[in-house]
Amino acid sequence: MVNVRKGIDTALANFVSGFINWNLKKGGKLADENQIKERLEVCYGCEKKGIVEPLPLVKMEGCTECDCPLATKARFTEIPVDGEVTAKKLLLSNGNQIVKCPLNKWAQIDEKYEKR
Repeated sequence: MVNVRKGIDTALANFVSGFINWNLKKGGKLADENQIKERLEVCYGCEKKGIVEPLPLVKMEGCTECDCPLATKARFTEIPVDGEVTAKKLLLSNGNQIVKCPLNKWAQIDEKYEKR
């Protein structure tokens, strides 16, 4: 018998690690570990948490407001922009995009860690 769940888990893990590694190589900046934990606490308590599909047939927990997977979005403070930019006001001079909650629920958390 084929273990389908294991295949799905492997595909999700590969997607997450690939996304993180690609963004780091292109100049993305990771959030502090405690900042990530605090952001995720907010996300897990949010009414917009649900299932998103970042790639065809790749479904995972995420924000239904912005369609971002929780496993990746909360980890970054900046990501490189590759292709169409949907929120130009969040662009930095280095070409990166600031990673924020679309409902502004991370504002106090991010402000606390920006001061460090």
